[in-house]
Amino acid sequence: MSHRITLRPISDLVVNVEHEAPDEPMVRCTILLGNRYTVVFDTLYSQRDMEAVCEVVERQRRPVLVINSHADDDHAWGNAAFPLAPIVAHEFCRERFLNGDELKVQLRTRQKENPEEFASVVLVAPDITFSTSLAIDAGGFTVSLHHLPGHKRDCLVAHIPELGVLLGGDTVETPIPLLVDGPLIEWGANLQRWADHKDVKTVIPSHGPVSGPELPARNAAYLKSLASGRDDGWKPSSDTLDFYREAHRRNVARARELRV
Repeated sequence: MSHRITLRPISDLVVNVEHEAPDEPMVRCTILLGNRYTVVFDTLYSQRDMEAVCEVVERQRRPVLVINSHADDDHAWGNAAFPLAPIVAHEFCRERFLNGDELKVQLRTRQKENPEEFASVVLVAPDITFSTSLAIDAGGFTVSLHHLPGHKRDCLVAHIPELGVLLGGDTVETPIPLLVDGPLIEWGANLQRWADHKDVKTVIPSHGPVSGPELPARNAAYLKSLASGRDDGWKPSSDTLDFYREAHRRNVARARELRV
Protein backbone atom coordinates (compact mmCIF):
# COMPACT_ATOMS: atom_id res chain seq x y z
CA MET A 1 0.00 0.00 0.00
CA SER A 2 1.81 3.08 -1.25
CA HIS A 3 0.76 6.03 0.85
CA ARG A 4 1.84 9.32 2.34
CA ILE A 5 1.41 10.82 5.80
CA THR A 6 0.76 14.56 6.05
CA LEU A 7 0.47 16.72 9.17
CA ARG A 8 -2.07 19.54 8.86
CA PRO A 9 -2.46 21.77 11.94
CA ILE A 10 -5.93 23.29 12.19
CA SER A 11 -5.23 25.30 15.36
CA ASP A 12 -2.54 25.78 17.98
CA LEU A 13 -3.93 22.81 19.90
CA VAL A 14 -5.21 20.47 17.18
CA VAL A 15 -3.13 18.71 14.51
CA ASN A 16 -4.60 16.44 11.84
CA VAL A 17 -2.48 13.57 10.57
CA GLU A 18 -3.76 12.37 7.20
CA HIS A 19 -3.03 9.01 5.57
CA GLU A 20 -3.59 9.12 1.81
CA ALA A 21 -3.32 6.17 -0.57
CA PRO A 22 -4.38 5.81 -4.23
CA ASP A 23 -8.03 4.81 -4.73
CA GLU A 24 -8.62 4.64 -0.97
CA PRO A 25 -10.54 7.03 1.29
CA MET A 26 -8.22 9.31 3.23
CA VAL A 27 -8.06 8.41 6.92
CA ARG A 28 -6.81 10.65 9.70
CA CYS A 29 -5.79 10.61 13.28
CA THR A 30 -5.72 13.74 15.42
CA ILE A 31 -3.24 15.07 17.96
CA LEU A 32 -4.54 17.25 20.82
CA LEU A 33 -1.88 19.34 22.56
CA GLY A 34 -2.95 19.64 26.17
CA ASN A 35 -0.95 21.09 29.05
CA ARG A 36 -1.27 17.82 30.96
CA TYR A 37 -1.36 15.22 28.16
CA THR A 38 -0.59 14.99 24.50
CA VAL A 39 -3.61 13.06 23.26
CA VAL A 40 -3.39 10.90 20.14
CA PHE A 41 -6.83 10.08 18.79
CA ASP A 42 -6.42 6.92 16.67
CA THR A 43 -3.17 5.36 15.44
CA LEU A 44 -3.90 4.49 11.78
CA TYR A 45 -2.70 1.21 10.20
CA SER A 46 0.71 0.60 11.75
CA GLN A 47 3.57 1.83 13.89
CA ARG A 48 5.20 3.17 10.72
CA ASP A 49 2.26 5.51 10.20
CA MET A 50 2.95 7.00 13.63
CA GLU A 51 6.56 8.07 13.02
CA ALA A 52 5.66 11.73 12.38
CA VAL A 53 3.23 11.67 15.30
CA CYS A 54 5.95 10.36 17.61
CA GLU A 55 8.14 13.30 16.59
CA VAL A 56 5.39 15.74 17.60
CA VAL A 57 4.83 13.86 20.85
CA GLU A 58 8.52 13.94 21.75
CA ARG A 59 8.70 17.70 21.20
CA GLN A 60 5.78 18.28 23.58
CA ARG A 61 7.56 16.54 26.48
CA ARG A 62 4.28 15.60 28.14
CA PRO A 63 2.75 12.23 28.97
CA VAL A 64 0.95 10.64 26.02
CA LEU A 65 -2.60 9.34 26.11
CA VAL A 66 -3.92 7.29 23.17
CA ILE A 67 -7.62 7.03 22.34
CA ASN A 68 -8.99 4.44 19.90
CA SER A 69 -12.23 5.44 18.20
CA HIS A 70 -12.78 1.70 17.50
CA ALA A 71 -10.73 -1.40 16.71
CA ASP A 72 -10.70 -1.32 12.89
CA ASP A 73 -7.35 -1.68 11.14
CA ASP A 74 -7.11 1.91 9.90
CA HIS A 75 -7.76 3.34 13.37
CA ALA A 76 -6.01 1.27 16.01
CA TRP A 77 -3.32 -0.96 14.56
CA GLY A 78 -0.55 1.55 15.23
CA ASN A 79 -1.03 1.37 19.01
CA ALA A 80 2.34 -0.34 19.49
CA ALA A 81 4.09 2.92 18.55
CA PHE A 82 3.31 4.15 22.08
CA PRO A 83 4.48 1.35 24.41
CA LEU A 84 4.34 3.48 27.57
CA ALA A 85 1.06 5.28 26.89
CA PRO A 86 -2.30 4.30 28.37
CA ILE A 87 -4.78 3.43 25.60
CA VAL A 88 -8.40 4.42 26.17
CA ALA A 89 -11.37 3.01 24.28
CA HIS A 90 -14.86 1.64 24.71
CA GLU A 91 -15.07 -1.71 26.47
CA PHE A 92 -16.27 -3.35 23.25
CA CYS A 93 -13.10 -2.17 21.51
CA ARG A 94 -10.94 -4.01 24.04
CA GLU A 95 -13.22 -7.02 23.62
CA ARG A 96 -12.60 -7.04 19.86
CA PHE A 97 -8.85 -7.04 20.47
CA LEU A 98 -8.84 -9.78 23.09
CA ASN A 99 -11.80 -12.06 22.38
CA GLY A 100 -12.27 -14.01 19.18
CA ASP A 101 -10.19 -14.18 16.04
CA GLU A 102 -11.60 -11.27 14.02
CA LEU A 103 -8.58 -8.97 14.20
CA LYS A 104 -6.00 -11.77 14.20
CA VAL A 105 -7.43 -13.28 11.02
CA GLN A 106 -7.64 -9.86 9.38
CA LEU A 107 -4.02 -9.09 10.31
CA ARG A 108 -2.74 -12.38 8.87
CA THR A 109 -4.57 -11.61 5.64
CA ARG A 110 -3.13 -8.09 5.52
CA GLN A 111 0.37 -9.41 6.17
CA LYS A 112 0.12 -11.82 3.24
CA GLU A 113 -1.27 -9.13 0.93
CA ASN A 114 1.14 -6.38 1.96
CA PRO A 115 4.04 -7.60 4.12
CA GLU A 116 5.96 -4.33 3.74
CA GLU A 117 3.18 -2.42 5.47
CA PHE A 118 1.85 -4.96 7.96
CA ALA A 119 4.63 -7.43 8.81
CA SER A 120 5.69 -5.47 11.89
CA VAL A 121 2.17 -4.74 13.19
CA VAL A 122 1.56 -5.90 16.74
CA LEU A 123 -2.02 -5.71 17.97
CA VAL A 124 -2.12 -3.86 21.29
CA ALA A 125 -5.43 -3.74 23.13
CA PRO A 126 -6.72 -0.72 25.06
CA ASP A 127 -6.13 -0.94 28.80
CA ILE A 128 -8.55 1.73 30.04
CA THR A 129 -12.19 1.32 29.04
CA PHE A 130 -15.63 2.76 29.73
CA SER A 131 -19.22 1.81 28.95
CA THR A 132 -21.16 5.06 28.38
CA SER A 133 -18.94 8.12 28.79
CA LEU A 134 -15.60 9.20 30.22
CA ALA A 135 -14.15 12.69 30.78
CA ILE A 136 -10.39 13.29 30.57
CA ASP A 137 -8.69 16.46 31.79
CA ALA A 138 -5.99 16.97 29.15
CA GLY A 139 -4.84 20.27 30.67
CA GLY A 140 -6.54 23.39 29.36
CA PHE A 141 -9.43 21.43 27.87
CA THR A 142 -11.54 18.34 28.50
CA VAL A 143 -11.75 15.33 26.19
CA SER A 144 -15.20 13.87 26.77
CA LEU A 145 -15.68 10.39 25.30
CA HIS A 146 -19.12 9.06 24.40
CA HIS A 147 -20.14 5.64 23.15
CA LEU A 148 -21.88 6.02 19.78
CA PRO A 149 -22.44 2.69 18.03
CA GLY A 150 -23.77 2.42 14.50
CA HIS A 151 -20.82 1.96 12.20
CA LYS A 152 -19.39 -0.61 14.62
CA ARG A 153 -20.65 -1.41 18.09
CA ASP A 154 -17.41 -0.20 19.72
CA CYS A 155 -17.40 3.28 18.15
CA LEU A 156 -17.01 6.43 20.19
CA VAL A 157 -16.81 10.17 19.62
CA ALA A 158 -14.62 12.64 21.49
CA HIS A 159 -16.03 16.08 22.34
CA ILE A 160 -13.74 18.93 23.37
CA PRO A 161 -16.28 21.54 24.53
CA GLU A 162 -13.74 24.29 25.26
CA LEU A 163 -12.56 24.09 21.64
CA GLY A 164 -15.97 23.45 20.09
CA VAL A 165 -14.53 20.30 18.48
CA LEU A 166 -16.11 16.90 17.88
CA LEU A 167 -13.79 14.07 16.81
CA GLY A 168 -16.19 11.78 15.03
CA GLY A 169 -14.14 8.71 14.16
CA ASP A 170 -16.24 6.65 11.75
CA THR A 171 -19.57 7.79 13.21
CA VAL A 172 -19.60 10.64 10.68
CA GLU A 173 -18.18 10.59 7.18
CA THR A 174 -18.19 12.38 3.85
CA PRO A 175 -20.02 11.56 1.65
CA ILE A 176 -21.82 8.86 3.68
CA PRO A 177 -21.20 6.82 6.83
CA LEU A 178 -20.82 3.05 6.66
CA LEU A 179 -23.53 1.02 8.39
CA VAL A 180 -22.21 -2.28 9.74
CA ASP A 181 -23.33 -3.21 13.25
CA GLY A 182 -26.07 -0.69 13.95
CA PRO A 183 -28.31 0.29 15.63
CA LEU A 184 -29.64 2.40 12.78
CA ILE A 185 -32.36 4.69 14.17
CA GLU A 186 -30.47 5.48 17.39
CA TRP A 187 -27.30 6.24 15.45
CA GLY A 188 -29.04 8.89 13.37
CA ALA A 189 -30.77 10.39 16.41
CA ASN A 190 -27.46 10.63 18.28
CA LEU A 191 -25.79 12.36 15.34
CA GLN A 192 -28.60 14.89 15.16
CA ARG A 193 -28.15 15.66 18.85
CA TRP A 194 -24.46 16.38 18.25
CA ALA A 195 -25.34 18.52 15.23
CA ASP A 196 -27.61 20.58 17.48
CA HIS A 197 -25.11 20.81 20.35
CA LYS A 198 -24.18 24.39 21.20
CA ASP A 199 -20.53 23.45 21.83
CA VAL A 200 -19.93 21.75 18.49
CA LYS A 201 -18.52 24.14 15.90
CA THR A 202 -15.91 21.97 14.18
CA VAL A 203 -16.43 18.31 13.28
CA ILE A 204 -13.36 16.24 12.45
CA PRO A 205 -14.26 12.89 10.88
CA SER A 206 -11.75 10.12 10.35
CA HIS A 207 -12.60 10.13 6.64
CA GLY A 208 -13.34 13.26 4.61
CA PRO A 209 -12.75 16.97 5.08
CA VAL A 210 -13.01 18.83 8.37
CA SER A 211 -16.52 20.20 8.56
CA GLY A 212 -19.07 21.70 10.91
CA PRO A 213 -22.36 20.59 12.49
CA GLU A 214 -23.82 20.24 9.00
CA LEU A 215 -21.90 16.96 8.58
CA PRO A 216 -23.56 14.99 11.41
CA ALA A 217 -26.89 16.56 10.40
CA ARG A 218 -26.40 15.41 6.80
CA ASN A 219 -25.35 11.93 7.91
CA ALA A 220 -28.34 11.76 10.27
CA ALA A 221 -30.70 12.57 7.39
CA TYR A 222 -29.08 9.85 5.29
CA LEU A 223 -29.46 7.27 8.07
CA LYS A 224 -33.08 8.34 8.55
CA SER A 225 -33.72 7.67 4.87
CA LEU A 226 -32.24 4.18 5.24
CA ALA A 227 -34.35 3.53 8.33
CA SER A 228 -37.52 4.50 6.45
CA GLY A 229 -36.78 1.97 3.70
CA ARG A 230 -35.69 4.47 1.04
CA ASP A 231 -32.43 4.28 -0.89
CA ASP A 232 -32.58 7.81 -2.29
CA GLY A 233 -31.04 9.64 0.65
CA TRP A 234 -27.78 10.11 -1.23
CA LYS A 235 -26.82 10.38 -4.88
CA PRO A 236 -23.19 9.93 -5.97
CA SER A 237 -21.53 12.55 -8.12
CA SER A 238 -19.41 11.83 -11.16
CA ASP A 239 -16.19 11.90 -9.12
CA THR A 240 -17.43 9.72 -6.25
CA LEU A 241 -15.07 6.87 -5.40
CA ASP A 242 -16.34 3.41 -6.30
CA PHE A 243 -15.73 2.60 -2.62
CA TYR A 244 -18.67 4.81 -1.60
CA ARG A 245 -20.93 3.67 -4.42
CA GLU A 246 -20.50 0.12 -3.18
CA ALA A 247 -20.80 1.27 0.44
CA HIS A 248 -24.22 2.77 -0.30
CA ARG A 249 -25.40 -0.51 -1.79
CA ARG A 250 -24.19 -2.36 1.30
CA ASN A 251 -25.85 0.22 3.57
CA VAL A 252 -29.20 -0.26 1.86
CA ALA A 253 -28.94 -4.04 2.23
CA ARG A 254 -27.82 -3.86 5.85
CA ALA A 255 -30.59 -1.37 6.74
CA ARG A 256 -33.09 -3.85 5.32
CA GLU A 257 -31.70 -6.55 7.63
CA LEU A 258 -31.87 -4.28 10.67
CA ARG A 259 -35.49 -3.37 9.96
CA VAL A 260 -36.59 -7.02 9.99
